[in-house]
Order: sequence, then C-alpha cells, then structure tokens
Amino acid sequence: MLNWQTETNDALVKEIITANEEESYKIGQTNDGTESNLHTTAREFAEWGNLHLNKGLVEGKQIVPREVIELATQIKSPIYKNINLPRNGLFWYAQGTPSIQSEIGERVPKGSYQILGITGPTLLVIPKYNLVVAKMYNKRYNYGGDHYLHYLREFSNLVADIFKP
Repeated sequence: MLNWQTETNDALVKEIITANEEESYKIGQTNDGTESNLHTTAREFAEWGNLHLNKGLVEGKQIVPREVIELATQIKSPIYKNINLPRNGLFWYAQGTPSIQSEIGERVPKGSYQILGITGPTLLVIPKYNLVVAKMYNKRYNYGGDHYLHYLREFSNLVADIFKP
C-alpha cells in the first residue's frame, strides 16, 4: 500500500546508497526536512501510470481532471536552440522529437512519457501501445555515472521494441 512509513518493518525494502555500505531503511526526513519514506508496490506504481494512460479515469469515474493529466504528460518546456536537449511535461519526461540527451529512447513513439525515482524506479507509459511498464529498483546511483542516459534510453527502447504491434 502506498503510504508514508514512520517505522521500519520487514515488508519494506532497504535502500542501497553505495556499494561499500550496508543498505538501510529510509524512514523520516532528510537533512533538508523533506520526507524520504514514501513506499509503494510495483502494482501501485503501475496503477498510477494507468491513471495517467486513461487521462484520470478509473472504473468509469473521472478522479483526476483530464486537463491535469494532459498538462503533466504533454510537452510544456520551450523549444531550445540546441536540438539535443529534450522537451518535457511537468515532472514527466515526454517524448516529442527524439533527442540525444533525453531520458526516453529514440524508438519510443511520440506522445509517450516516463517518470523516474531517485533510487531507480521507472514508470513508462506508451499510449500508442496502450501500455504501462513499471520497473522497480532501490539503489541510488545505479546507472553507472556517465552511463545514466544510456541505461534509461535502452530500457525504454527495449520496451518499445518488445511491445510494438
């Protein structure tokens, strides 16, 4: 169940900060006062993606205004002179014209969008394929520094290749 944890328990997955240290529970607040203890399951993460795929509609009921979902998942950033820079929605990486520095691979259809968590969870929504894919991961700095974009793009490209109709 998606919730803010205030105590450790065996149902929670520990976070791996570095390879040389033992994993730990992230409970409470960080040094800057922000919460660091939101936990969810892969199913709930995927359901959140499905909420966006269906434009806020769940079981025939509009629980989030369609306009809010569209605002978040459609390109809102300005057109840049440097075409290698990605254009994005609000908190979502949105696929328009593929760009080299985008977190979304070039083979992912236009209109798709993806969101990432700091420890590696990835939620990819491809409306053209009516598809939501949730990848769970719980390790910081898991993409190998300079290879960050490569791994993110490769994940979304592989998903697009596998599920392409």
